[in-house]
Amino acid sequence: MVCSGAGNCPAKNLPLKKQTKTTSIEWIPTFSSKNNFERKVLDRELEDDLEDLIYDTSNYDKVWAEVSKAFDEMPWKPEDEKFICVCPEAVDAVFGKGAYTKKQKEQIAANYRKEALRIMMANRGKLIHSDACIGFYSIGQGAPTVRMGEKWNAESANFVLWINSKLKEHGVDENVYICTSHNEYWAINERTKTYSGKYVWFPEILPSGATIHS
Repeated sequence: MVCSGAGNCPAKNLPLKKQTKTTSIEWIPTFSSKNNFERKVLDRELEDDLEDLIYDTSNYDKVWAEVSKAFDEMPWKPEDEKFICVCPEAVDAVFGKGAYTKKQKEQIAANYRKEALRIMMANRGKLIHSDACIGFYSIGQGAPTVRMGEKWNAESANFVLWINSKLKEHGVDENVYICTSHNEYWAINERTKTYSGKYVWFPEILPSGATIHS
């Protein structure tokens, strides 16, 4: 519908669409640069050392002592989910032999090792390299039902907020957002915790011109 002049425009009598509270930014970082942010949260040598530590099953007790303490700080995590399987044999022990293929067990163990790595890096005020530079996805996108997906998303949102709280304890005072569509970023709160998307730290790894929903 096109309005050709200042006279009777049929569109002007339509009810106004309710506006959502948004803020448009042109990437104004709170640190001096993205490099400065990465310098604060990245430590590749530490990350590599911890990755080796976690992978070596002889260190399991040491790793579990730190990870289980972190789980105690996560009240949303059910007691029966407070464990880590750092190798395929551990997957068999927890889920039963034959529950998964060899390839699936290796992937499950890799996912648990990454969770442990995120926790141990966060405890030292650091992010793993891929999370700092790219961000990481909520876990509910692959859920078999909508409600289960929302529950998993809420758990992953709480986890990323826990990570961010550890960064703040070490003087890295940044916000974390979830990107749900192209250049659409949402502050994480009780309503948006169930959203599927990718978590990123604001504003250091947000693209220029991103729209922020507060």
